[in-house]
Amino acid sequence: YLMKTLISLLTVFVLLLSGCRNKDNAKSSSNNTIQISLDDVQPVNLKEIFSSIEITSLELQDESIIGRLFRGKSCIVVPNQYYIVIDKQYNIFLFDIQGNFKASSQSCIGDGPNCYLILQDVIFNPHTNTIDVLDARGVIYQYDLNFQFLNKWVLQQEYSFRYLYALDNDSYALFHDIDQGNFSIYNKTKQTVDHQIKYPGFITKMTANNTPFHFENDQLYFSPIEMNNNLFTFSPQSQEIKVLFTIDNGQNCLTRKDIESFGDNPKEIAIYLNTQCDKYFPIRRIFNGKHLISTYLKQQKQFINICDLKTGKNTTYLKSPDRKENLPTFFQIEDDVFYAILFPSDLSSFINTDLVINKNVLQQIKEEDNPVIIKYQLKK
Repeated sequence: YLMKTLISLLTVFVLLLSGCRNKDNAKSSSNNTIQISLDDVQPVNLKEIFSSIEITSLELQDESIIGRLFRGKSCIVVPNQYYIVIDKQYNIFLFDIQGNFKASSQSCIGDGPNCYLILQDVIFNPHTNTIDVLDARGVIYQYDLNFQFLNKWVLQQEYSFRYLYALDNDSYALFHDIDQGNFSIYNKTKQTVDHQIKYPGFITKMTANNTPFHFENDQLYFSPIEMNNNLFTFSPQSQEIKVLFTIDNGQNCLTRKDIESFGDNPKEIAIYLNTQCDKYFPIRRIFNGKHLISTYLKQQKQFINICDLKTGKNTTYLKSPDRKENLPTFFQIEDDVFYAILFPSDLSSFINTDLVINKNVLQQIKEEDNPVIIKYQLKK
């Protein structure tokens, strides 16, 4: 699985890297510095990290067969309500929290006036209780939870947006690859991009971050889609962005200075990072008010750091096929629970059966089944 991960990441780098520096002119406040420990790498012992593991099977029907997962955002948890899964064929599947199949978008894919063709991003919009899809042609489609078409907005822009997030009932945050260190605010009523929100810390356009926003406990957290050592909060009401934490990765982590000689050549930067770079470089971050999970690469090895944002205590773990236990790629955090999605064939490397609280599921899962959702309860 590690080689597949590296190949996928290299592809992402070549496609998404672009170099255009942005001035650091966000409305930022004083911030705390988090010291990430990358030197003392530990092997994974799931029993030392988690108190329990819960597995939810996603119902398999003719209408709910999930293929290879979408390379971008592949799963969304709507807490206590739904799991939304996206596959490589741009199908979006909706399951309830018990894993029962509810609906899919298969009839919404195509050239029709109310259909999306090439999915760029998808979100659950809590303000309208809808599933909103960003198409590569610059259109946002809105569907109800049975995937019946409701509305669409054509983005009158000269460049394509890659990610979206519903800030409120009337506006989206939109991200593109042209100018780094900012995101745009789109107003649905005016059908215009009102302005840009700028933020500091851009290093390079290298990302596996596809969920830049996370809303929890009345707070909207923001982690940039590019390489950036700042974590932010954002207020949709005041449209003020603030630095919440600055991450100090130590001297053994990549900086902007390390890649300046490559200019704006994304291919050369990607080759350097994957073949010559002897430093750690972050490729993914997700966080909430309590925890930060960072994924790093170094010399074709993958490392995952779990940080307690309240205390600053953190540990880095090596992810390796040679290990009996590994940490999966987590896609979401809710309170003290980390979420992952895995196909049955990969499950054994990422669980400890002693921690599984619903062991009966393990007896029922077949290798050809749909992927499963795994909830890892962090030890307190």
